[in-house]
Amino acid sequence: MRRAKRITVLLACAALAGSIGCASHRSKMSSTVDAYAAGQYASAEQDAARLEAEHEPGDNDRLLYLLEEGQILTVTGKAERGRAILMEAQDLTAPYLDEESDTSLTEVTGATLVNPTVSTYRGTSNDRIMLNTLQAMNSMQIGDGAAARVDLNRAQAWQEDVKANNARRIEEAQAKLEEEGEKGGYDVATALKSDEVDSALTKQYASLKDLRGYKGYVNPYAQHLSGVYRLSLGRAQEANRARDYFRQAAGVLSGEAKEAVMKDATRASLAAAGRRLTPSTYVYFFNGLAPAREEFKLRIPVPFKEDGKLRVIYIAAAFPTLKIREGQLAGLSVVGAPRGSVEIANMDAIVAQTFQDELPMVITQAIVSAALKGAAQYGLAKGLGGWGNLAGAVMTELTTAADLRTWETLPKQIRYVRIDTPADGKLVIEGGGRTLGAVEVEPGQNNVVWVTVPSPTAIPATAKAAL
Repeated sequence: MRRAKRITVLLACAALAGSIGCASHRSKMSSTVDAYAAGQYASAEQDAARLEAEHEPGDNDRLLYLLEEGQILTVTGKAERGRAILMEAQDLTAPYLDEESDTSLTEVTGATLVNPTVSTYRGTSNDRIMLNTLQAMNSMQIGDGAAARVDLNRAQAWQEDVKANNARRIEEAQAKLEEEGEKGGYDVATALKSDEVDSALTKQYASLKDLRGYKGYVNPYAQHLSGVYRLSLGRAQEANRARDYFRQAAGVLSGEAKEAVMKDATRASLAAAGRRLTPSTYVYFFNGLAPAREEFKLRIPVPFKEDGKLRVIYIAAAFPTLKIREGQLAGLSVVGAPRGSVEIANMDAIVAQTFQDELPMVITQAIVSAALKGAAQYGLAKGLGGWGNLAGAVMTELTTAADLRTWETLPKQIRYVRIDTPADGKLVIEGGGRTLGAVEVEPGQNNVVWVTVPSPTAIPATAKAAL
């Protein structure tokens, strides 16, 4: 009977671990990202569509796979399909704009007991801004100016939302996690003061300290594209709005980028004063790939009292970290442009800022989760001896995982250059010391072109819109 009970416990633990120990988002996305980085866009699109289909409506991770597929479709010029995919993503995120809390306290508790991958992926602040900016790109491509205006306004609303509410949301989740730790008799602050824990975490995250996003959570690409769209409307009031957007973007930039965007603001001022402007084509380069997430594990001291004596056991805790991906192409520009492209958005820094904002909460959750699992393992060992300890160890090891979910197909950086629209409508794109291809735009009109170069060896993908 005792042996049967031991086997039952082990099987139950294994079943529990198996039911939640699924592959990470990064491993699932590996073939998609590899194809995308190689410029094999059709393969990447098919793979992304397969993953989206596998994560049906109601799945915790569906939003993330909609974003991945939507990104690929948008930058390869498949605007109608991209718009449909991102519309569903918008519907999933819309309730969190000043309506519902995007921190479910029930989920926080459940994720702490198991691991954070069981919670619903609701999108980071940057995800939501970029989602609506991509949707504006789709609307522009299909010539739906009214929809583009709505999409860009939503991106602006998300920027205001994160500036106003981000700190509060994180504080709410942090407080709930600390409360869970206290209920279990575990003090997170004490664990963080441990030399081994402190030094390990400091070493892992030291490289991120210099990666900071833009002041006020401004995404200068979203601001700049809003300015370009407004300026194209040809009305004085809209030109004034365009000038404001350009100035907001320039306000968080520096050097050549700031100078270039201020020239756009000057052009908008001239248009507002009634000056007729030469039609322009703005070329945005989506260069490289944004950071991925990796996992590292660390054993955390978990104290228990037994027979009046303090005993400490060490339980594994899993933490995410960012892997900065190199491979962006240098010298991206358009033949005949008065200057080369400038970086208008450092996506590495934007993603890292969001990651670092949430890091204290993520660390707290990992430590509390380890403590609660340690307590469970200790209880099994007390009740069932060695078999119980083994069962607890198996359950802890297989259910301990960091949250590696992040938008993998975002660019590393976004660059842009403005050129007077050529009379023949032909643009030649160059980068890395070679010609990358040609794009035809509408002569005599304002145009936007998006050139995606996910790696130095990839053939660029292009999308375009006449405004």
